[in-house]
Amino acid sequence: STIKLLIQELQRALFSRRFLLCTLGYTILLCISVDRNSDAGVIYQFQFIYATGFYMLFLICATMPFADSYLRDYCTKSYTTIIQQTTITAYLRTKVIVTVLSGALCIMISSILLICYLVFRFPLNTLSSTDYDGYGVLLNDGQYLLYFVIRISLTCVIGSVYATFALMCSPILKNTNAVNFLPLFSFYIFNELINFGYIPEVFNLTKILYTPYSFFDGMISNYLFSLAVLVGLITLFGSCFVKTARRQISND
Repeated sequence: STIKLLIQELQRALFSRRFLLCTLGYTILLCISVDRNSDAGVIYQFQFIYATGFYMLFLICATMPFADSYLRDYCTKSYTTIIQQTTITAYLRTKVIVTVLSGALCIMISSILLICYLVFRFPLNTLSSTDYDGYGVLLNDGQYLLYFVIRISLTCVIGSVYATFALMCSPILKNTNAVNFLPLFSFYIFNELINFGYIPEVFNLTKILYTPYSFFDGMISNYLFSLAVLVGLITLFGSCFVKTARRQISND
């Protein structure tokens, strides 16, 4: 059944060596990105790490656990056994769901481990007099937990967007290395296209990472709108993948 397949694919993704290495590797990279020239506390250090250093590698770390799984199945023809027990569409939709979840969980676990490390090493209070902007205005207002939730969740979902984009392109690229590194490459291309006005500003994922939209009154409303845009992109990329991969399998 579809549920059984989903559980099997989740286990395949979350208990894989790739997932473990990506999670631990990204955690280590985040932890060594602390501002060593500052004696500020946890809040400042988290904000600093989430703006500099190895932070943007979440694009690759969200992709590597599972985005190339369909391509690996296709190259080894192992998908033929699976689709005998379910439909092609169900199999492909499962790939989309597990790619989204595994990418988001990788980043979420790494970010939580980062916070644990910061709490262990630095004082909870911030000694920095920085006047934060963007989502950082929540820090100025003392809403630390909400700041953590918004920054981490947006990073997780944007990571899933790029992972799904890589999955969508995998039937065309036919190379696992190209699939895994596509998000980092496309991130910069995407930014330049936005800068030149070829893509609407509403889809500026880089801006969403650091600054809320200003379409509505209140941080939460704009945050929820950001999530809606991101989920829409995941749905679009996932649907395109299902259509392309189904045609590819049918033509075999």
